[in-house]
Amino acid sequence: MTFLCPKCKSNNSCLYPDKFVCFECKFETTSLEYNKILEKGGHKPKMATIKDAAQAYEPPQTLNIADLDKVSVEVPIEDREGKKKDNTTFKYKVAIVNGEEYRVPATVLKDLKIILETKPDCKLFKVVKEGEGMSTDYTVISL
Repeated sequence: MTFLCPKCKSNNSCLYPDKFVCFECKFETTSLEYNKILEKGGHKPKMATIKDAAQAYEPPQTLNIADLDKVSVEVPIEDREGKKKDNTTFKYKVAIVNGEEYRVPATVLKDLKIILETKPDCKLFKVVKEGEGMSTDYTVISL
């Protein structure tokens, strides 16, 4: 539920068991006092609707390492697991750049390994993605 602040009319607030707090204007009062405000015709809680949720919905986006202009070879990488439509699990790797996760295809790691073997001082690289779905090709370029 969204609770409107009786002072600033913001819905950036929370009704705890013992008090009401507005994070916008920093108004605080006891839950008992807030309920008295409601009884006197103050702002009543407004329930979110499915329409509100649908309009606010943003589908999860899978970022790809090819979306980056350049990548440092020192970027942290972590393992993740996902589920296919048939409910089987698969593993993949993500690079963490500025708090965002970018999927790193195995072919990118394979190609980068070859680059690092021939050019161990490589610090930056770029990934170029061509195609879609199962016919996607990645080209790794040393910068």
